[in-house]
Amino acid sequence: IINEFMKDFYVSLKKINQNNVTKLKLAWIYNSKDGKQGIQANPIAYEGLIYIPTPGNHIVCLDGATGKEIWKYKVKKGFHVAKRGLLIWKDKKNNVLRLYFSNNDQLISLNAKTGRLIKSFGNNGVIKIGSSPMPPVVVDNQLIIATFRPSVEAYDIFSGKLHWKYYLREINKEFFSKKDFRGGNPWGGISADPKK
Repeated sequence: IINEFMKDFYVSLKKINQNNVTKLKLAWIYNSKDGKQGIQANPIAYEGLIYIPTPGNHIVCLDGATGKEIWKYKVKKGFHVAKRGLLIWKDKKNNVLRLYFSNNDQLISLNAKTGRLIKSFGNNGVIKIGSSPMPPVVVDNQLIIATFRPSVEAYDIFSGKLHWKYYLREINKEFFSKKDFRGGNPWGGISADPKK
């Protein structure tokens, strides 16, 4: 992380270019010291803070300028916490910054400023979903997540209540015989274009 550019996070290519890239210096390194398992998630940078999973199944919040750990959250069970990413969402209704991530067959909601579970979401901050390593996407106050059921599932962003599930295997049977196709599952994340 580069101190000079930390406040911007998303940096124009004009600021870092072939003429000044050699002048960049390492600002800090963070070592969670909690395991050697690989991480397949990009960190999220928001309002000067950085959120990232660790190999030891923690979610950590770091100061973006110094790399100092602000809080650390450990899941009570499961593994591969936020394996392929996290979602941060500004809850303007309750003035809370929420962090969502999957943990095998759970979807968890934390207060992004404190690292504490948002108790009003599901069962004390956790809902049961189909197993998924991916983060959800937000569409019209719904959390949409792809799971290995295989299904796409939608939950209320505030309460965690299930809105609907769409099972991919069922629709595939209309087009393919069991001999030709045995179902599939979502492998990457989901993106959304609410305007379209």
